Amino acid sequence: MESRSLDELDRRLVHALQLDGRAPLKHVAEVLGVSDQTVARRYRRLRGSGAMRVLGLPDAARFGHIEWLVRVRCTPDTASSVAGALARRDDTSWVSLTAGGTEIVCLTRAPHRAEGASLLLQKLPRTPRVVDISAHYLLHTFFGGPTGWHGKTHALTGEEAELLRPRPPEPPPRGVRVQMREGDSALFAVLASDGRAGYAELATATGWSESTVRRRLEQLREMRALFLDVEIVAFTMVRLPVGGAHQRAAQTGGQEQAHGTRADART
Repeated sequence: MESRSLDELDRRLVHALQLDGRAPLKHVAEVLGVSDQTVARRYRRLRGSGAMRVLGLPDAARFGHIEWLVRVRCTPDTASSVAGALARRDDTSWVSLTAGGTEIVCLTRAPHRAEGASLLLQKLPRTPRVVDISAHYLLHTFFGGPTGWHGKTHALTGEEAELLRPRPPEPPPRGVRVQMREGDSALFAVLASDGRAGYAELATATGWSESTVRRRLEQLREMRALFLDVEIVAFTMVRLPVGGAHQRAAQTGGQEQAHGTRADART
């Protein structure tokens, strides 16, 4: 979908879901001043076209996991298959194939730091066409992920945003860990594809009752162990205001993060 096909209502809907990815569409419609059917139809169109989707993702640190930023250099004819192998793994958060077609960048999780290097090697196909691998242990996230992204659209007024912004209790200290329960992996697997999946679908996947699913989602969100994100095909689709302070903050944060996460695993 091209950027010109997104009108003002589309951008307002995207902004609403960036504030609360599981907000009931009826509530969103009330705030936007349109009918329930209109919002539901716009959401189905955006998601069905692949232009936008809501994701439910775990905060690795809350579960005591660590994250690695991995760069893989390989021959051009191998890059696509290696990227696909990484993308199919449950512990890979995202995968990006660079424009040159020879380097892959991905973010992956591991239960313990000591297991990181061996896990990285196990994830990759055994092929001599993988030229180089470097892994950077992520020490701190300045923004993005659970902390939110500075580049969100600003299509809503301040008053509208306040009506849609969730008000969870104060988060626990960062050192507080959440224990993975049986069924959590299945829960996150569904939410990684559709952060707005219904309770019935999540109950089928986990084997829990719908009331149990509801309570677990509330608990994970209150503990900040689950965060919701909106994936958009290209940021130009929502005309994000990039520049000035936002641009400088992104540049500074990126440099500091790169300096603080140098690899201690390389092959």
